[in-house]
Amino acid sequence: MRIHESITILAVAYGDDGRLLDFATFTATREDLETIAFDLQRGHLQLHPHMHPMLLMMARVPEGGHVLAPVTQRADPVDRGAQAAVFDAIEDRAKEFGLAYVPPWEDVDEARRIATLPDRAQAVWLTWVTTMAEDIEDRRLLVAAWRAWSALEVARVPF
Repeated sequence: MRIHESITILAVAYGDDGRLLDFATFTATREDLETIAFDLQRGHLQLHPHMHPMLLMMARVPEGGHVLAPVTQRADPVDRGAQAAVFDAIEDRAKEFGLAYVPPWEDVDEARRIATLPDRAQAVWLTWVTTMAEDIEDRRLLVAAWRAWSALEVARVPF
């Protein structure tokens, strides 16, 4: 990530009937040389029935930020093979970093699909960082910052 860059990961869950159940976003923003801010949000689509889901999703993306949203289904068998490799890498990162991950096509109940969206968004980001960040020191910094943020999130006591 370059200085002052932001990337938002979009994770979505669909029902067996194809309707959008909910989404989660995970945003990492490098604010300066030493500061990386993270933001994890659930979509809570049921609270906003009057708004188009895409508007809700894009409202979570900082101005000038980038969006990464892995496509879950493609018709072309070649694309499906490449896509399976990507989702295997995401699943590997989820396991490596202790995140609950349910592949988008796995046959699980809707509540579990929704519940694991935040972890899936983080797993996608971690996969992007560990495979796309060219500078090894940058990669280490980003992963270390995420680990620290994640530990603080786990330790946070809700009031």
